[in-house]
Amino acid sequence: MYTLFVLSAPSALAAGFGGAHLGGTAELDANGAEFLLELDVEPVRSTEGKNRVVWAPFEVAMILGESNPVASIDRIELSVLEGTRGFETSLVQASYSAGSLDYDVEAGFLDITAGEGGIRFPIWGDLIQGQLGLDLRTRFLFPEEDNMNVLLSMGIPFEIGAHTPQDRPQFASIDIGVRPGIRLIGDTPMTFQTYSKTAVGYAIVQASDVEIKTALTYEFHYDNATIHPRYWAHRFNVGFAVLF
Repeated sequence: MYTLFVLSAPSALAAGFGGAHLGGTAELDANGAEFLLELDVEPVRSTEGKNRVVWAPFEVAMILGESNPVASIDRIELSVLEGTRGFETSLVQASYSAGSLDYDVEAGFLDITAGEGGIRFPIWGDLIQGQLGLDLRTRFLFPEEDNMNVLLSMGIPFEIGAHTPQDRPQFASIDIGVRPGIRLIGDTPMTFQTYSKTAVGYAIVQASDVEIKTALTYEFHYDNATIHPRYWAHRFNVGFAVLF
């Protein structure tokens, strides 16, 4: 699912390293509680006017205290590219991503999304925005005592988000998203995924070419198509970001 609002330093024409976010997370889910270290990176980001493309963005969450690097992996998310394309005379934007992979050890699945596209539109100026999209996702389930299952679904993700103006150091945001999915292959007739995220923070540095921010965030995730009958997770994060 898309992230509606990316806090970044604006540029008329720029390309290069997009930035990174590093944080510590306390996660409570269906399997218990654990502490994670999360890293979110935009290796290459290019912007031109209202158009923005990020190449090979990835996020990894690792369990703190685990000596085996492979066994410490909790979640991995990566894409070939993600982007938005704006229209000169409108606040409406087209958004898209291609070649996305999401791996979640606790939920026991690997998602491969061939492509996702949508329309981002204002609900109340720049402060509240919505997004409606369409995607095609293949999910591989890895239950501990059974064979691998495959689910192919067409999803209709919808998201709505609100945030404070970005011209001041204090900021806050809230995002809510749902993804109902229609089964094409698999045993689950209808998949349903939802999340909510709220953040409050402070921009230590706000310059034309770089922003340095720190924030507290809370996330809730729910999914009815995992190795658990109903998977849920609460995540509390303290993070630090450098954005170019």
